[in-house]
Amino acid sequence: MVQILRQVQAALEQALTVVALAVALVEAQWVGEKGAAKKEEAIKLIQGWLPVEQLPAMLRPFYTLILSVLIDLVVAFFNREGFFATSSR
Repeated sequence: MVQILRQVQAALEQALTVVALAVALVEAQWVGEKGAAKKEEAIKLIQGWLPVEQLPAMLRPFYTLILSVLIDLVVAFFNREGFFATSSR
């Protein structure tokens, strides 16, 4: 059981790193676009960099959900930290 949890943790850490990079790239390239369009583009990038087959089998059915949640978390964190330039600044 511990080994499975370590595999899940490692997979989520890797996914979080890839998601953060994808979000930063999409935000830089898609300035002024709607969030949904940027999220779709980020998911496409992530799927190219981190194929579902690289995840532990137990996480694969939840791949899209995991990416969506991680993207939302990363965007919220980046926004809170002032990482992205906005028109209000």
